[in-house]
Amino acid sequence: MEQKNNQKQIPHKGKKKWIFLIILIILAGAVFWFLQKGSPGEAVQIEEDIELNLDNSQLYSLLSEAGITDALVDVQEKETLIALTIPQGQNKEDVLSFVYGAATGFSPNADKITVHILTQSAVEEYSVTTENVVKYADGKLTKEEFDKTVVKKSFSLI
Repeated sequence: MEQKNNQKQIPHKGKKKWIFLIILIILAGAVFWFLQKGSPGEAVQIEEDIELNLDNSQLYSLLSEAGITDALVDVQEKETLIALTIPQGQNKEDVLSFVYGAATGFSPNADKITVHILTQSAVEEYSVTTENVVKYADGKLTKEEFDKTVVKKSFSLI
């Protein structure tokens, strides 16, 4: 008789543990659900103090149309910042020339344009004044003269 009682008690203790575990999971799920900012079908409100820069979107669209789809763009009053990876099959110098011209078009009064080219092992930085981009485009600087005005830096990622 004792063996039967012991067998009945062991499964009963196991059921309590499973019930406790299920209740704990349900409570954790409820807490998680209540802490969410919105429900899945509800749009998240945009903060009122965020100002969208239309030039960023337009410059990115122009770069994207040229095949440069992996880019970050920040058009500011004093400087235009662009980070990108060179698309496969495209020449780095050609991409840089296009980016300089496009960035100058969206921020002609900015002091300079800085482009970061991201590679597997490094970040290459190219900075040039907007004034020198315009001079080169107008034919007032040769390619060699323009290249000398570009400040080049490299930062290793490894």
